[in-house]
Amino acid sequence: MDEKTKKGKRTSPTCLYCPKIDDAEHSLFSCPRWSREKQELELYLGGEVNVGNLVEYMLSKAEAWERIQMYMRNIMKKKRGVWKKRVNVNVDLPMKNRNGSGRPRRKGDGF
Repeated sequence: MDEKTKKGKRTSPTCLYCPKIDDAEHSLFSCPRWSREKQELELYLGGEVNVGNLVEYMLSKAEAWERIQMYMRNIMKKKRGVWKKRVNVNVDLPMKNRNGSGRPRRKGDGF
């Protein structure tokens, strides 16, 4: 279980897009949701990118470093946006529906 799950920021360690455990390695190298972005990066770099050769690619030239950094940032930014939307929906609904009026429950509300 990762730190975000432990701190209550996520309800499950499972990926939003597939049934695998979600971590940085999964997101960057194996999640089908990001396969198009990964293919574009590999096309630019001229070979398959994986955990074993990522640092080698990053150190090969400044342009590769920049492209890999952009790839990682874009994926993490998109994932953060999806999580924020899900958290807002999950947090707001119970607040609005507690007693139908949007106000906090009071003694005698029948709940």
